[in-house]
Amino acid sequence: MRVVIDADVPNSVVEFLRSRGHDIQLSREILVEDSPDPLIAKTASDLQAVVVTWNRKDFMSLARRKRGPTGAYTYPEMHLITFDNCTHDEGLRRLQQLIKEIEWAYTVRVEQKVQRLIVVIGRTFVKFEDLT
Repeated sequence: MRVVIDADVPNSVVEFLRSRGHDIQLSREILVEDSPDPLIAKTASDLQAVVVTWNRKDFMSLARRKRGPTGAYTYPEMHLITFDNCTHDEGLRRLQQLIKEIEWAYTVRVEQKVQRLIVVIGRTFVKFEDLT
């Protein structure tokens, strides 16, 4: 997966994803530091990348944003992995537990161009959203 890491993601998650062979881009290195979320979403969409962030509320809103009432998604090629009510340590542990399932879902949804990958990881659940 090509991954854009938001500034709120700890290095332990970055290193874990790198160890799995994913193409990691840190938002603070490819954009101006403290770039606004819509710019990160646009960049990820342009790169057809997965945003990894703890900022669930704002990025879920961006993932769902459409151009007009019946238009296409604003960031149609942005994929998302986000965390719900997890500390950084809990999020890393859950990501380690779920990574094979997430990678499989990425292959099925994204590489086969079925739909976007939108994953919400919680302390006791994982949710794959169906946003095409």
